[in-house]
Amino acid sequence: MCVLSAGLAMAWFDWDPVAPLLAAAGRTVVRFDRPGHGLSGPATDPPTTAGEAHRIAGLLDALGLGGPDTGPVTVVGHSIAAFHAEAFARLYPERTAALVLVDGSVEEAPVRSFPPRCAPAQPAPSAGP
Repeated sequence: MCVLSAGLAMAWFDWDPVAPLLAAAGRTVVRFDRPGHGLSGPATDPPTTAGEAHRIAGLLDALGLGGPDTGPVTVVGHSIAAFHAEAFARLYPERTAALVLVDGSVEEAPVRSFPPRCAPAQPAPSAGP
């Protein structure tokens, strides 16, 4: 199961070239418009990465997907939605099978918020003389 989240000023239908390929491979494909994008009305509050992650979770809840009965999902985020997809993976690791970031950005000084089981490996201490 794949959730496709479009980039800034894009909409669900911008995934039209990709969705049939995933569906032909047997994937359930979910595409949606964030508030203020595509066919959706404007947002009432400014977006945040956590808020957009919760929006993805709410969408999956409404569809009955991405839970214990249906299994985790692959979340794909394009451009700014890469931040939202990454936030979903961090906040809902049990619901995330894989994370695909398409033309996403990288924070130069990221806040270290890894869950303990996902913490990056530390370099081994150097051997003294």
